[in-house]
Amino acid sequence: MSRLDETFARLRARGERALIPYFTAGDPSLADTRRLVIEAARRGADVIELGVPFSDPLADGPVIQRAGVRALAAGASVPRVLETVAALRAEVDVPLVLMTYYNPVLAFGPKAFARTAADAGVDGAIVVDMPPEESEPLASEAAAAGLDLVYMVAPTSTPPRLRLIAQKSRGFIYVVGSAIVRLVEGRAGSPSMVDDVGKFIAELKAPLREPLPTSAAQARR
Repeated sequence: MSRLDETFARLRARGERALIPYFTAGDPSLADTRRLVIEAARRGADVIELGVPFSDPLADGPVIQRAGVRALAAGASVPRVLETVAALRAEVDVPLVLMTYYNPVLAFGPKAFARTAADAGVDGAIVVDMPPEESEPLASEAAAAGLDLVYMVAPTSTPPRLRLIAQKSRGFIYVVGSAIVRLVEGRAGSPSMVDDVGKFIAELKAPLREPLPTSAAQARR
C-alpha cells in the first residue's frame, strides 16, 4: 500500500476528509517552499502538492502562471525541486505529489523522472496535459518505480470518462486550487508569510475533521 493509500485509508477510518494544499515549488524561493511545506504539514495538511514551474503553463490560471514565472526566475527546475523533496523527506511524513506538464518529464526522461522522483520521496505525480490514453511510457515507468500517477477530471467530464480516469488513477483523482498560491504571492517577503499560510491551512482543515454524516459513512462501506 502506498503512502497515499495509507493516508486516505486512515482518514476514511476516522470519517475525515483530506486537505491537499498546493504550492508552486520555488515561489518565492525553494527555501521558502521547504518552510511552507513543513508548516503546512504541521498545521494539518494530509497531502501536499508541489507544482513544478514550466515556461508554457497553458492549463493554469493567472495566479499560478505568475507563481511559475517567479519560481523560474528564482532558479527552480525539475532537479532542484526533486532535491528539495529529498530534503523535506527527513522533516515531513505526509505524502508529496508533484504537479507538472509532460514536457519537463519528457526532457528529463520518463524512466529517469519516475525513478528519481520516487527515490527523492515523491509519492505521486499529476501530469496536467497527459490524458490516460496517452500516458505511456510514463505510466509503466511510474508503476515500476512505485510512483502513483494521478489523472485529472473536469466538471464537464462525462460518466464514461470519469470511470476511465478512476480506473487509471492511483492514489486519488484531481479536481483543483490557487487560494494558497495567491496568499503566498501577497505575503512574499513578509516575516509572517509562513505563519499566515499555516493559519489559513489550519482554518481549512478544521471543518474537514468533523465526522461525515452517518448516511455517508454507511454508503462508503
